[in-house]
Amino acid sequence: MKQITIIIYLFLVGCTGDPKINYSSEILIEILSDCYKNNSQDDLIKFLEIWKSEIAPVQNDTLDYKHKQIYSLFSAIYNPTEYVDKYKTYYFKDYSKSNYLVLQSSLSYRELPYIAESSLFLSRLQNPEFSYKEFTEMAQFYPKSNFNSERILFLNKKYEDVLNRFIFGRYADSVNLMRYNFLSDSTNNAVDKKLRFLRKKINVAHQHWSMGLWYNSFPRLEYILFAKDYKKAIVNKRNFYASGTEDEYHFINDKWIYADYLGSWEE
Repeated sequence: MKQITIIIYLFLVGCTGDPKINYSSEILIEILSDCYKNNSQDDLIKFLEIWKSEIAPVQNDTLDYKHKQIYSLFSAIYNPTEYVDKYKTYYFKDYSKSNYLVLQSSLSYRELPYIAESSLFLSRLQNPEFSYKEFTEMAQFYPKSNFNSERILFLNKKYEDVLNRFIFGRYADSVNLMRYNFLSDSTNNAVDKKLRFLRKKINVAHQHWSMGLWYNSFPRLEYILFAKDYKKAIVNKRNFYASGTEDEYHFINDKWIYADYLGSWEE
């Protein structure tokens, strides 16, 4: 049954070039496993094209003012090439046209209750109780990017689960809860081989202390603090697997402008 499924999949994708079928996680794991066993980059691309076809970027003209500001801020500041030279390693490739970008599909944000004229950072200092307020979570966040716009993938829960189960098998449920170096040498070797295969087309980085994997094409926005009018913002972004920065941006003349560097952090 599995081989029949793979054959049908290859036929549909190969003949149409436009896969629109919403595959289950189990079928996707089978497809990806078959690509890996055949060591086929062409089939890996077909798998990634299925992933891409399931989620399209949001059209800005369908959004209200607040969400337009959120989406436009992400598009203005998302630059995956900014940190390539600094963090380039065997698994952190350049973002050439042959590779895919994996963007986050959720975003946390909240509003500051008071606006200081010169700086949103000062508003936060003047309202220390603000640190305890809950974030609003955008669970279906599908922004556009100016980089490799034809090769954008959104990392939703379904595809994160598919990748984890493909790589870690029966250990997939625990890799985000504990260090996965408790696995046997043979299992770790299998994991490394699968990572090398995926890294031919997408970036995959280890989380700090091996607490799972990052599939995002960095930077990843951890959260955004907005002024009430959504014309000032503090952005906390993860630039690499265990470090990040916080910067302030202002919306001037219909575009987001970098305003100030507020600091950095490491895990």
